[in-house]
Amino acid sequence: MAKPLDHPLPQRLYHWVNLISMAVLIITGFYINKPYTDGLMNGMRYLHFLAMFIIIANLTVRIYYAFVGKYKDAGDFAMRSKDWQNLLPTVKYYLFLGPHPDNGKYNPMQKLMYLFYLPLLLLQGFTGLIMYRPELFDSLIKAMGGLASVRGYHYVLMWVFIAYIIVHVYMVLTEAWDEVKLMLFGIAEKEK
Repeated sequence: MAKPLDHPLPQRLYHWVNLISMAVLIITGFYINKPYTDGLMNGMRYLHFLAMFIIIANLTVRIYYAFVGKYKDAGDFAMRSKDWQNLLPTVKYYLFLGPHPDNGKYNPMQKLMYLFYLPLLLLQGFTGLIMYRPELFDSLIKAMGGLASVRGYHYVLMWVFIAYIIVHVYMVLTEAWDEVKLMLFGIAEKEK
């Protein structure tokens, strides 16, 4: 049963901003990757950069909030020994091969996904910056195999984020309908 304090309003707002920003980044990213001649490229690039700045600012505020906000939850994301022990049983559970292990607010797979999210997002933003201002990164571009390779890394990372979203949605839908109602709509079950 989801309780209102499982995902208080500030955390839900961060989630919504991420959801919308990721959707904009993916849609505009596909457009930018296969440009059309309809004159929308400048607008699509602008939306793409704007969404990236919003998602980085949102993540920065979320990390700050996790440590000093009213509903501090930074400790909930730490991988502890119990999490490492429950990692394989959790994977088995989501593959319908085993029972549900006893986890805390976040299971080990969620914690690992959230922890990898930050460096992947920064790397994605950095490869985008390299493509936007290649003259600033001449030697780095050469070391990475050329601008086409940087573009390839950026594109592959986009698919990593798409896979991340698919896994995230799958994990939620296989188990936590009450969490979905709480996270998306703020509807929580009344405690009895």
